[in-house]
Amino acid sequence: MREKQNNWQRIEAVIKWANMSTNYFARYIGLARGENLYQIKRGNNGISLDVADRIVSKFPQVDKLWLLTGEGQMFSEERIRGAQIPYYNVDVEQGIAHLEHLDAESNLVVPPVGACDLAMCYTGRAMGNIVPPGTVVLLKAVDRDAIIPGGEYVIVCRKIVT
Repeated sequence: MREKQNNWQRIEAVIKWANMSTNYFARYIGLARGENLYQIKRGNNGISLDVADRIVSKFPQVDKLWLLTGEGQMFSEERIRGAQIPYYNVDVEQGIAHLEHLDAESNLVVPPVGACDLAMCYTGRAMGNIVPPGTVVLLKAVDRDAIIPGGEYVIVCRKIVT
């Protein structure tokens, strides 16, 4: 079972999702300064009802119960939350051929990106500059007939992974 996030981790998740700095986020939700949030980060304060109300008023898609308690999901609507995609913390070149023997480490929740079956980390160099090492790649199994020339694919066969 996954451990609940602490107060700061929940605030930080919203800040990262909003793609803001802590100080800008504090001003955006109507706090005079970021110190209020830094007190939560240090563990001196919890998330007050006022701070939760301010966040939810600016970001109504964030679930207030989750923000205050950690129960449930960050987003109140599934379409906003996105798909949960199994993430395997192995290199795609070595792991994809042995997928049936692997367990997903966690689920990635990503905005709608189209259908995909799983995610893995790419640490190799076979794809040159197209996919830099350390990139998380989203993968979907497709029939051979569905391959479109010019598209990017991970090809797994008995002898190679490319």
